[in-house]
Amino acid sequence: MAFTDTQSQPAFLEIIRDLREDLTSLFRQEVALAKSEVKSRALAFGKQAVFFGAAGLASLYALFFLLSALCNLIGTGLVAAGLTVMLSAWLAPLILGLLLGAGALLIAMTGMKKGRAAIKSGIKEVPSLKVALRLQNQRMRST
Repeated sequence: MAFTDTQSQPAFLEIIRDLREDLTSLFRQEVALAKSEVKSRALAFGKQAVFFGAAGLASLYALFFLLSALCNLIGTGLVAAGLTVMLSAWLAPLILGLLLGAGALLIAMTGMKKGRAAIKSGIKEVPSLKVALRLQNQRMRST
């Protein structure tokens, strides 16, 4: 008479079932951990962004007041040069505006020139981007 072990099959099936449940639980825990890490990093980044935004706003106000002082200085210089107060009151902001406009035009032209040069020479990939693309391709091939 042949002897069959009926205990080995259910035990094996239970081990497989337990392994599947453990892997599912482990995967869910890892996903939850990744979500919490991303959330904490995003929160920290958000706090830093608020501080940079506040610093940018404060620097914008500082620039405004410095330009206002420069406008008053130009107006005072025009009055000292012999122009009337009324004439220097509108001529000083006009001179400052023209100077700032010329500076902005020079900056824009330099940016356009460098942009055209980059387009003509071809934009080169960032090394870290190359590495990321190579890793992604390797992952795609392995799956």
